[in-house]
Amino acid sequence: MSVADAIVRMAQRPRREVFVGNAGRMLQLQHYLAPGLAEKQSARMVDKLHLYQDKRAPDATSLRRCRREPP
Repeated sequence: MSVADAIVRMAQRPRREVFVGNAGRMLQLQHYLAPGLAEKQSARMVDKLHLYQDKRAPDATSLRRCRREPP
């Protein structure tokens, strides 16, 4: 089922949640089998992937470290 199909289906027959794709179904299964573990793992993933990313601009020292020395 595509995202568009899911939107149309939800408009026709509203439900609280819908999962699209295999990743969504696997997360649903994981939450059903081990809800506590699923919650901890989800929180850790959100923190790691979305909240605490260090995206600083490169400075002069980092550029020197990346520079190759001529042979």
